[in-house]
Amino acid sequence: MRSKNFNLIGNASEKDIRKVATKFEQFRETLRLLFSKMNLSSPIATNVVVFKSNSAYKPFKPKRAAFQRMAMMRQIKESLRKPLPGEKREMAFIEKSECSNKGLFFYFKIQTAVLKLSNPTPQTLQMKAFMPDTENMQIGCGMKAVEIPVIITYKEIPDKKSKTSGELVSLEFVPKSFVLEQ
Repeated sequence: MRSKNFNLIGNASEKDIRKVATKFEQFRETLRLLFSKMNLSSPIATNVVVFKSNSAYKPFKPKRAAFQRMAMMRQIKESLRKPLPGEKREMAFIEKSECSNKGLFFYFKIQTAVLKLSNPTPQTLQMKAFMPDTENMQIGCGMKAVEIPVIITYKEIPDKKSKTSGELVSLEFVPKSFVLEQ
């Protein structure tokens, strides 16, 4: 069915589709009267699908959990620490950690290699967790492999003597489904 500004299709009765068309046209007219300076004209009609029932709509209904997950991932991305000039950010997994009189050393498995990063002053290490799995995790000496992804931010300052790739600035634990966009 076609009204002045809408194309309507669906599995509802023709009578119900006409009612929906009338309501949409009335709503559009109300907007035009309330916002008289707004240009509502369009050369293309808006398509509207009218379902006869909620159960008929259900297979087409967006999944709430998927939207919530997408919103959560977007919020995590916005909350991540932004690298400062001279810093680099990677998604990684902690392989292990070691302590010495020179500080704390972390080994991280990244996509292409294992990075050894130093943290001479553990008190300055910034940490965040975006998931409850990290609640009881102890960060420090003698850590074993952790199967929770972590976004690492570090200063790329290789040190041949300690065989490190740089200095660790922050750890941000994220869900396994998280994707870091560079």
